[in-house]
Amino acid sequence: MKPKPRPRPSGKCRRCGRWTQDRDAENHPRCSDQTECDAFATRDQAPTRAAMTPDAQRMRDLQRANERVGATIDQRVAWLLRFATEDPADLSVGDRMNRWEELVAFALERPRGLGGARPLSGVGAEITHDDRVMTAIAQAVRDGLERLLAEPPQPWTLPIVPARVTRIRRDGDDEHRLRFSLHRAGDDLRKAVMYEAAALLEACERLRRCPECKAPFVAVRRQRRHPKCAQRAHERERQKKLKEERRKARAARGR
Repeated sequence: MKPKPRPRPSGKCRRCGRWTQDRDAENHPRCSDQTECDAFATRDQAPTRAAMTPDAQRMRDLQRANERVGATIDQRVAWLLRFATEDPADLSVGDRMNRWEELVAFALERPRGLGGARPLSGVGAEITHDDRVMTAIAQAVRDGLERLLAEPPQPWTLPIVPARVTRIRRDGDDEHRLRFSLHRAGDDLRKAVMYEAAALLEACERLRRCPECKAPFVAVRRQRRHPKCAQRAHERERQKKLKEERRKARAARGR
């Protein structure tokens, strides 16, 4: 004998939001006198996860933003070049919020293999999410790149920020081991992005300039041009060869 099918839920509990089998019931029976519902979960509604605390949610958002920016020097430089060419006014609301999180992750995190002074401390404590601030940061990066790529190249002068050296101790160090770390103090996101951009540009060894559009890019393997510029250059070479073959064919028919 086949088992009887389980009745599908017909109502929704106003307290916990889960489905109940009684259409006229406002709450689960155990929800009427309890603050939390521990009723069984049906196959249509799985138990809801506990809400994350604001700090845990922020850390998870920053971690995801850091993954989008990249874990290596080349990936973070490529993200920086894309950000410098964007206009915040052309982005959607969701993309602008993601870009703010990526800016904070770019300023606070540092990829492996990149030495020098640590990023500015205190950045990200208060983010205004003002499009004018984001535009000013992108413009500062663009101005710096334009000065570095000018002919002849000009230096990119960074703003002065206070710095300090502190003594640190790591796990496993004995009492006679000495370690020091250089920190830059400040809470200005624009300065933090500029300093981190300068450190990444200095460390990136695959940064090239496209001979077609003169724009910088991070080369992949033996890449010499932007993908679009490489396609146009390939098309020009193809047309040149085709024109030469037609000229030779006309010359051969005229003999």
